[in-house]
Amino acid sequence: MANNLSKKDLINDYKVNLKSELIIEDLHKKIDELQKLHQEILNKIDTLNKM
Repeated sequence: MANNLSKKDLINDYKVNLKSELIIEDLHKKIDELQKLHQEILNKIDTLNKM
């Protein structure tokens, strides 16, 4: 299969894969931030419930 791909196709595939990896990395960071905020909210709710 790789033998049938031109250099241009291979470069395009590389760019697409790299972009996808960057998007996935960004999504992981956003999920981590959301999880942190969620935990902070839960902690605040717990503190308020103890009052």
